[in-house]
Amino acid sequence: ESEDGKSDDSSAGATPKKLDEDAIFKSLQGFYRTVNGSYHVRIYHNGKQHNIWACKLQSDAALVYDEVARVLKGPKWGIVNFRNKQAHRALRAIELKKTGLNVDLDETLAK
Repeated sequence: ESEDGKSDDSSAGATPKKLDEDAIFKSLQGFYRTVNGSYHVRIYHNGKQHNIWACKLQSDAALVYDEVARVLKGPKWGIVNFRNKQAHRALRAIELKKTGLNVDLDETLAK
């Protein structure tokens, strides 16, 4: 406590912790990685497993899963990887930088 009676919070101006990118990637769902390194989107609906898509990037597979889940399960489906398209694009940029891949999103989604 300081002289004026206010709490002395030394963490008030602290910098936020670095975003744990690995934890974010591990939290993504709706796909699995194959032996050749691509990511296959898989969803369960009405008691059946559906293999939907193959993507080169983990973030793109997660986005495809989100879109398919919204169509099959409705817009209020609670399990999604990204709050919005900007969140996907931000994580995708990180993944592109980490992997060194050059993958066009429009081509990926146009399959």
